Amino acid sequence: MLDLTEFDAWWARWYPAAEPIAWSLREAYPDRWLRLHSLPESKRYPETSAEVSEVLFRYDALATRVLGRGAPCLMLGYDWGVNDLKAAGNEIAQLGEARDTRLTVLPADEYRESPLAVFGTEVVWHPGEFDTLLLAIADDRATSLWVAIESGAVFAPYDGGVDLIHPTTLERDFHRLHFASWRSTRDDGL
Repeated sequence: MLDLTEFDAWWARWYPAAEPIAWSLREAYPDRWLRLHSLPESKRYPETSAEVSEVLFRYDALATRVLGRGAPCLMLGYDWGVNDLKAAGNEIAQLGEARDTRLTVLPADEYRESPLAVFGTEVVWHPGEFDTLLLAIADDRATSLWVAIESGAVFAPYDGGVDLIHPTTLERDFHRLHFASWRSTRDDGL
């Protein structure tokens, strides 16, 4: 069990050069980052039931591969414009996926016009268990990421794809080859 009162220390063990948000991880750890798309031809949003099925298949396959089936994870969510954690909302709970523990507030700075509250809960990754939340992410109605507690691997889905942060460059390179057909045709995803 992860002691969430020690979130900042736990996060610093895995990612001392980044905040607990996907774009910060991409910038700080480009040698371990891989971007893959959730639909063929880099299509952003699913429009048919077949495309919804494809998005869920890819999200579940990638998360299971990177996090591990049955792996304990910390699932993070976010709320903008709060000055303290008591004011933070909880979009994860609103979607019925989990209860929250408020973890930290990232202050406004040159990149953020307002503070960003980070909240989360410990979960176990199982394919299909988070489909409601994953579909909300695919439709740009929610933001969340999962971090494997033991390895620090990150699964960060977004509308149009997934950013993965691997524990090592070797693992990133393996998944880059294994999922080559899911990589963007517009950028190299490195």
